[in-house]
Amino acid sequence: MKGFLLNKIGPMFLHFIFYIIFFFYCSIELVSAPVSEFPLLDSRIKTEELALEFISNESYDELSDNLLSSGEQYELELMIGRRGSNDGELLLPISMDIFNNELYVVDYGNSRIQIFTLEGKFKRLLSLAGVTKPVHLKITKENILVVDEGEAKLFIFNHQGQIIKTMGGAGVGQGKLNSPNSVAIDSQGLYWISDDKNNRITIFSSNILFGKKDHYFMNIDEYLPNRYLKAPKGLFAVTEKDRIYVIESGRARIISFDLNGNYKGPVLDYQKQEGKVFIPQSIFVDSKQNIYVSDHVSHKILKYSVDGDSLGEIGFLDQFDLDRSFVKKDKIDEGSLVPMIKTSDFLSEDSLLSFPQEVKTDFYGDLFVCDWGSNHIKKFSLSFFRKALKSYKLRKFEKAIKYFEKCKQRNPKRHLVEFYVAMCHYYLGMKESDFEEKRSRFDMARKFLNSLKLKNEIGKFRNKWIRDKTYYYLSRVNSYHLE
Repeated sequence: MKGFLLNKIGPMFLHFIFYIIFFFYCSIELVSAPVSEFPLLDSRIKTEELALEFISNESYDELSDNLLSSGEQYELELMIGRRGSNDGELLLPISMDIFNNELYVVDYGNSRIQIFTLEGKFKRLLSLAGVTKPVHLKITKENILVVDEGEAKLFIFNHQGQIIKTMGGAGVGQGKLNSPNSVAIDSQGLYWISDDKNNRITIFSSNILFGKKDHYFMNIDEYLPNRYLKAPKGLFAVTEKDRIYVIESGRARIISFDLNGNYKGPVLDYQKQEGKVFIPQSIFVDSKQNIYVSDHVSHKILKYSVDGDSLGEIGFLDQFDLDRSFVKKDKIDEGSLVPMIKTSDFLSEDSLLSFPQEVKTDFYGDLFVCDWGSNHIKKFSLSFFRKALKSYKLRKFEKAIKYFEKCKQRNPKRHLVEFYVAMCHYYLGMKESDFEEKRSRFDMARKFLNSLKLKNEIGKFRNKWIRDKTYYYLSRVNSYHLE
C-alpha cells in the first residue's frame, strides 16, 4: 500500500511543481514585456506568417542578364582562398579551369593543383604523378592537361589521374620546350603549346608533330620572312572561327593563326592605342565571342566585343553596389570612425585586382580571375536575377529589389521579376509598423501586381499559379488600402 501511494503521489507532486514554475515564468514575461505603440498592428504582424512564395514551374533565362553587359556592371561576389600553404590557401594562383561545377586552381607558389566548389569551399588536392611545377591547366571531357614548367612538358591524364602521355621535354630542338606556359586544343585535336624562351609555338598531335611541311612548325618566321614571335603566351582556341588566339607579350598584342599555322594578323594591337601601355597575360573568349584580357599595367580585366570594341573594365575600386557603413580604421586616432564602403563582407579595395592572370567565365557569365598579387580567386557576378532571388530567400528584400531592378526589361520571363518585386514590397509592408510606410509598400506591390494582372488578361503569358497568386495578393493589398 505504501509503495502504491508513493507511485501515485510522486508524479502528481512533480506536475504541481512544474505548473508553479511555469506560471511564475509567464508572470515575469507579462510584467517585463514592453507595451507596443501600435498594439493592433503589431498583433497582426506577429500572427501573420510570412510564407515566401517561390515559382516552381517556370525557369528564368539568366543568360539574358549576362554576357551582354559592359564591364562596369560586374560586381565582386566571392573571394576564394588567402595567402598560405594549407589546404584552401593559395600562393600566386596562375591558372584555373571549371569542370563539372568544380574549380581547378593551379597554385603556382605551392607547386600544386587544388579543387574548390564554385562557392569557394576547398574539396581536395589533385595528385598527378610526375608533375613538379604546373603553370597552366585545361580540362576536357576526356582528359586533364597540365603544362609543367619544371619538366618542360605537357602532361595528359585521364580523369582518374592516370597518365596517358607526355609531350615535349627540355631543349631548343624540334619538339622540345623551354619555359612552356599555356596549351590550347584546336578543332582537329591538335595540341598547341606556347614556348616563352624559345619564342615559338609548337604543335603536337597524339602521335606525331604537326606542321606546314613535315607535320611540325616552330617559328612564325618559317612562313613570314623577317618576322618572329616574341614571348608568346595565353593560347586560346576559338572553335567557331577555326582560329588560335595568341598573346605576344613581347609586343603587347593579341594575334591569331589559322589551324594550318598561317598568320592571320592582330586581333587587338595595343601599340596602336595612343598613350596606352599594356602587358596582356591571358585571354578568354566566351560563347558570345566577347574577349577578356588580363592586363598587368592597368591591373584590370579588359573586355572587348568580337569586333574589338571596348565593353568596359573589371577590377576597379568599389565594383559593387555601395552600402556605406562606419568601421574603425587602425591608421587613425584610436576610437574615431571613418566612412568606409562595405558590402557582402567586402571592403572597397577588395574589388581591385593585382597582377591578374588567367580569367574564365562560367555558364552564367560570372567571371573568375586568378588574382596573382592578392593570392585569391575573385568572382565577379552578372547574374542579377540569381543574386536577387538569393537575397529574397534570405528575406533581405531591399537588396533583392535592387538586384531585380537590374534585370533586363526585354527578358521574356520579365513577369517573374515583377512577381518577386511585388512580393518584396508586400513582405516589407507586412513588417512595417508605420501606417504610411506600410501603405506605401502596399502601393508599390499593387503596381506590380496590377501589371501582372493586365498581362494575364491579354494573354501574354499563361501561368495559372502566378495568376492565382496575383489575384490573391492583389485582393489583400487592395483591402488594406480601404482600411
